[in-house]
Amino acid sequence: MVSAIGGMQHPAQIDLGDGLTMGGLAEGDAEGLATCFGAIDPWVRYGTSADGLKTFIGQEEPGAARFVFRYRGERAGLAIVRADWLRGPYLQFLGLENGFQGRGIGTRFLDWLAADAAAAGHRHVWIMVSDFNTRARAFYARAGYQEIATVPDVVKDGFDEILLRKRV
Repeated sequence: MVSAIGGMQHPAQIDLGDGLTMGGLAEGDAEGLATCFGAIDPWVRYGTSADGLKTFIGQEEPGAARFVFRYRGERAGLAIVRADWLRGPYLQFLGLENGFQGRGIGTRFLDWLAADAAAAGHRHVWIMVSDFNTRARAFYARAGYQEIATVPDVVKDGFDEILLRKRV
């Protein structure tokens, strides 16, 4: 079976239930998402500009699908998933816009990602999170991700990232 994330450049709309869908970037999404994320951690702490985020979000990369979440028609956030990294997908970016945290969107996405990876015969789902991002670390732990290693200076010198893995 081919994974839904495998090699997708422009993902089709996927219904995650209860008014939550995800699909490819629409006009203006990269700029709006970058403005939102550029004003919150961890991107503020790293000094990442909204323009830099806009370029990153809007670029097309083979094997790296961009999923925009829409909750009851409103843009709610973004996930970027690399299709195959160490026998499973790597969640490179997950962010929800202000006002959409705590609605189960991230949890439903992680459940979908693990199911998609398992259906494709993968063994793992990988994530890296900033060591100072305690809310994200707790969120991923509740979703069954285990901290595997500390990796220094990945995003910016002087900061550690934590590699997480979930077996599927």
